[in-house]
Amino acid sequence: MSSEQRHSLRKALKANGRLVLDRAPPLEMRTINVASDGMAISSREPVVEGAHYRVHFDIVVDGTARHVAAGARVIFCVYAGQSEFKAGLCFIDLDPPSTAAIAGFLNH
Repeated sequence: MSSEQRHSLRKALKANGRLVLDRAPPLEMRTINVASDGMAISSREPVVEGAHYRVHFDIVVDGTARHVAAGARVIFCVYAGQSEFKAGLCFIDLDPPSTAAIAGFLNH
């Protein structure tokens, strides 16, 4: 299998956000890039590969911040050095407003 598993174009996005797993405290994260079907993030703590998280972050479209909330499955998580982990997430539950916000961001 190819190491490239992306199915859609990604666009750089630097925004703070959080990941929530069940009843655990939220995990602070920073977005790296986003696509219509997933995103890359960095965090100070590792995330669990294969686990389903709720991801929350804001994205600016036409000068207006829009909140994105989605279910996401962790595809990979690797240590990136300097006490930071990088993870790839695949969206599994993206509501229409979040889908529209991401599409608007990607099209500008």
